Amino acid sequence: MPATQDTLSAFLGSEAAQSTQLEPILGGASSASLYQFSHEGQSYVLRLLAPNSSRARHHHEVGLTSAAGNLGVGPRVHFVAADESAIIYDYTPGRTLCSDDVCAAPIIERFARLLSQLHRAKVDVPAAVSPFERFRRFRQRATEDGVPLPESMTRAIQYMTQLEQNLPPTIARPCHLDLHAQNIILTPAGHFVLIDWVNGGLCDPAFDIAIPIAFLGLRDEQRDHFTATYQESVGEDLDLGRVEMLMPVRPFAAAAGSLCNTPLDMSPSQLEQEMAADDLCDEGLFWVPHMARPDWPQWKWGLFLLRMGLSYLP
Repeated sequence: MPATQDTLSAFLGSEAAQSTQLEPILGGASSASLYQFSHEGQSYVLRLLAPNSSRARHHHEVGLTSAAGNLGVGPRVHFVAADESAIIYDYTPGRTLCSDDVCAAPIIERFARLLSQLHRAKVDVPAAVSPFERFRRFRQRATEDGVPLPESMTRAIQYMTQLEQNLPPTIARPCHLDLHAQNIILTPAGHFVLIDWVNGGLCDPAFDIAIPIAFLGLRDEQRDHFTATYQESVGEDLDLGRVEMLMPVRPFAAAAGSLCNTPLDMSPSQLEQEMAADDLCDEGLFWVPHMARPDWPQWKWGLFLLRMGLSYLP
């Protein structure tokens, strides 16, 4: 692993790097490669950024991860490779969020306050690629590659197009934009740490409220308590109607990306039949750690996400 060894040597020195044991961190959905290691009593994560991403995208992720660490909402960064292809940050002991957590009012409150802290921060970070733009790019790729899409995607396209055209502008603030359970670490002390900042940047903060409501399945009292705590912490009113309209957006964008991997010999009607299957009905699958999830191809997860997004349409 030349890249990992070079990064370790630059951080620790050649002699210490040679005696350092790297343990792969498996089970995430990221295209980056992650390794855990220890040195002088401290545990770290070495993250090799996605090799197929551009230098500009690496620069974006490095900047966001460093800013999040400085704010105390992400792991603290200790080292960045000269070409920004790798970063080393604190290893966060703990676990990813689980379904029981969203039923616990104190946990929901701490999470809402953490998002308020992020959105109120005065930091110099680049603009994010909005979920609308990501959706368009994935659609274009699918069209260029001749990838079949389920007929239900038409509803998603119509909704995304109309919403983006009619959504009033708002003040952009630092956002994460991918707040599903696997990117939210709860430490033994009860603190939250947000990881995987590749999609983050300046954007509409209502996305960071809508995305966890959708991906964490917050319902009724849970959702109301989450939004009320956020409003109290951020010190301003939250446009709840805007949040509700944005709830399908991130699932649709994620679905469009996964469906780019659909086999070319499948038909739209076959995909509709697959999407109606009983095994796609369990929204709780999104809570399951990646290593324990069904071994579905990417396109089937795309159907699952499309179905999720459709369930949130007004």
